[in-house]
Amino acid sequence: TGLRKTTMYTDLVDATAPQLTLSPLRGVKLLGTANGTASAVELSDGSRPRARCAVVLSAGVWGTSEILMRTLGRASLGGLWEHAVMPLVHPMLFNATAVATCLPHLLAGNLHLDVTTKAQAEYLICGRDAIGSTPPRLLAAWVLNMNASSRGTVSLSGDSVVGSYEFFADQPGRAEHTVHDLTSALRDRYGADLEVPPYRPNGPSSVVASHHLGGGVGDLGDGGRVEGLPNVFLGDMSAFESMVFGYSTGAAAVAGIVAAMRASVLTCDSTRPASPYAPSHPSPPSPPPPSLLPSLPPSLPPPLPPPPSAPPPAKPPPTFDGLLAEVKRLKADIDRLKAAASPSPPNPPSPPPPNSPSPPPPAPP
Repeated sequence: TGLRKTTMYTDLVDATAPQLTLSPLRGVKLLGTANGTASAVELSDGSRPRARCAVVLSAGVWGTSEILMRTLGRASLGGLWEHAVMPLVHPMLFNATAVATCLPHLLAGNLHLDVTTKAQAEYLICGRDAIGSTPPRLLAAWVLNMNASSRGTVSLSGDSVVGSYEFFADQPGRAEHTVHDLTSALRDRYGADLEVPPYRPNGPSSVVASHHLGGGVGDLGDGGRVEGLPNVFLGDMSAFESMVFGYSTGAAAVAGIVAAMRASVLTCDSTRPASPYAPSHPSPPSPPPPSLLPSLPPSLPPPLPPPPSAPPPAKPPPTFDGLLAEVKRLKADIDRLKAAASPSPPNPPSPPPPNSPSPPPPAPP
């Protein structure tokens, strides 16, 4: 969600491991070397923990975009998306007596639809004949649209950031379409006479935020990596230029796992000392790319890069087909990384030492 909260990493790793350093501080910017790679992260107290070979940037949508803007001298970045919510609430929900009568007949669920809008909702229904001979009633539904083309921006604001949303700005009627998809599916499931509260598209809370954020790194994002910084990987929802649908928390976990695997195999493996048993055929070194990051001197703070003279050209708007292409690309990377990380077959057992007693022959059956 971009909120800076304590993570659950202590449940997943040994917090006392010597190669692990845990810090409650906030990352401010990346620091680099002359060859254009990130070599350290400057934290909010001025300390600069160094990275041996790669950086996985996983600060949430707000934090990741802020770090990239402060690192590369940008004031704002585009590509911000969020699943819009259309709340449906039946007046009966505010009648305590009626709700108490419904309690033995309550039905609840979470519905995901494979339709153009990718509508999804958690819902609560008062079942049929709960109050006399009455049809089922939709008491509440949290209807989400998980496929929209409009995008917003993230901008620096003092020592923080602000987001600007454009829910359905270029898709008029998208909210009503999403609600219709969802309520039609509920009627198919619970009966055509299901009572549904009206959706008022011009009401004060007709569209609200879901806190399912993604993107927000604009032209600096490149399929889960950072443009121009070959050893920096996006490990949160910033990695997805296109909207994801379904379980968005799972998508964020996949982004983090893929970023860690890419960093380990594509970048860090090349910096490990060569095995003495491996043949040595070094290839000529590639010329270093131009540096986009301030260099890291022994004691002086890095200079700020000048702001760009002109904004970069806008990318075409993401599409559903673009999301499918990203998923295929990630799957191909995962397959390649799995193959690279597969363990070698075990060595054959060593022969017994000389003069050792031979094992007894097997007993006859």
